[in-house]
Order: sequence, then C-alpha cells, then structure tokens
Amino acid sequence: MNDIKRILIDLISISNNKKRIELYKKFYNIVQSFAVEPEIDTLDKIYTNLSGLIAHSELSKNEYNGLKLLLQYLERYGASENNR
Repeated sequence: MNDIKRILIDLISISNNKKRIELYKKFYNIVQSFAVEPEIDTLDKIYTNLSGLIAHSELSKNEYNGLKLLLQYLERYGASENNR
C-alpha cells in the first residue's frame, strides 16, 4: 500500500487541476484509513474511477504516466473493472 500512497502523493503534486487534486487526496485518505488489509471492493471503486479519469481527461504526460502506474499497482492488489 505504501507504493500506492506514494504515487497518489506524486499525483497530487503533479496535477494542475483542482478537482483531480481533490480526488487524489480523497483516495489517499481512503487508502490511508485501511487498517491492515486493503478493502478490495474499495480498491475496485478507486480503480474504476481512475480508469475513467485516464480515458476522459486531458492529462500532462507526467500525470498520465503516474496514473497509469497507479492503475498497475491497483491491479496487483486485485482491483480492476473485471475483478481479476
């Protein structure tokens, strides 16, 4: 989970869009609140939201790459739109 938190912090600093920054902060707080094990249902919802964001937003190259990396980490934790 530390990698996911680090990427979210990076995305907060990279983004130039206030609404996306707030979204990244919200997701950071959610991930931060996990006690021991991540909640897969919650990670699925985050994954779905970020997948839509990457598909429908104009992102800088750095933000796009960070978001893509974050989605890969979420997939490793079992989160994906197909619940792999």
